[in-house]
Amino acid sequence: MTESLRRPLPFGALLFGALLSNSACSKLRYHADQILELPVRWTAAYRQGRVEARNDLTAGRWRYRTYGMPTKWDGPDLYAQHLRNDYNIELVTVAGCVVTEELRNRTRGYNEEVLPLIEARYGKGILERVSQQAAEEWKTTHPTR
Repeated sequence: MTESLRRPLPFGALLFGALLSNSACSKLRYHADQILELPVRWTAAYRQGRVEARNDLTAGRWRYRTYGMPTKWDGPDLYAQHLRNDYNIELVTVAGCVVTEELRNRTRGYNEEVLPLIEARYGKGILERVSQQAAEEWKTTHPTR
């Protein structure tokens, strides 16, 4: 009986066992990654964005970062123009619609460092107000036909 326990398993049984254990491991690893996902604030990109914001603020540069496609009314230039001319805030477009997670986190870190200071200086919701102002101006200067 001990002789049958020491006999090697057939290759097919080993391969089948390896496939099962590999898929089980990958599923376990996937769930562990979901459970153990770090908060955005702990990522290096987020921290880097905050450092970049502090450096810009120290140098007297007021900037707000954005990415993605422009709004439907096609007025981000008007929005950026109002921010720059009326509030001395530069709107920096860091990417179009294809954005990596790293860039998203870096931009979020930057903006979360800058936004409270912008709002302390110009009032809470200033970016939304300027965006609405630009949209209204666009509508009055570009009537629908």
